Formats: sequence, structure tokens, C-alpha cells
Amino acid sequence: MTANPRIFRNAVFEAGSKFPRARLTDRNDDVLTQAAFGSSVTLNVYDLSSSTPSTAVLSTTRTMTNVVSNSLSTWTLDTDGYNFSDTITSNEVAWEGGHTFRICYLLTHTTEGLFPVVFEVRCEPLIGA
Repeated sequence: MTANPRIFRNAVFEAGSKFPRARLTDRNDDVLTQAAFGSSVTLNVYDLSSSTPSTAVLSTTRTMTNVVSNSLSTWTLDTDGYNFSDTITSNEVAWEGGHTFRICYLLTHTTEGLFPVVFEVRCEPLIGA
């Protein structure tokens, strides 16, 4: 939908849950709402630092209404906010320090097909944890 693919990058500590957030917009930078998507979201997480980076360490689905909001929520990145958020727990993925993980959400736009939302998180190791 956007002219160039977006990958949201961040560094986090290895311990605990991860909270991917993004602002979903169309090619005109208009904010998308729940009505723009089908009901199911595919989630795959890949450990890009592993010996098998193309094999998902987590494959599951999310309910679209649980990850896409109809209004923007405030955050610290800018004054506009985000309308996509999820929580991936350490029960779902064994986050390992020194590794980079690609988190891929596939939503289906009602008129334009697949709408990927992609994150890369670098997990920083905790020393003495």
C-alpha cells in the first residue's frame, strides 16, 4: 500500500514481552481503520541470527480487532500516534540476547490484498539476569 516497504526497527532487552506498535496508513498516508481489513492476522516470528533464519520460531494468528485500532493512541515517537499494537510474550518466543528477530504480520486489506506489517527487533543481552 505504501510506495516503499516499511520495516519498523528497534532494540529491546531479551527478557520479557515485546510490544510491536505502528501507524498503519495507505499510499496517501491516510490512517487505516479496522474496516480496511479482514478479520484474521497471520503472525510469524523469525530468528534471523539462528542457523535456520527462514524457519519461523512462532507461527500463529491474531484477531484483527485485537491488533488494529480505529483511532490513534499516543506514543513517544511523534505527535500522531499508533493504531497497530500487539504483545508477544516470552512464553511464545524464547527471545535470545544478541539475536535479531523479524516479526511479520500479514493482514488482508479488503480491496488491495496482503498488507504486511514488519518489525525487526535486536535483543540486547541482560548481564547477570
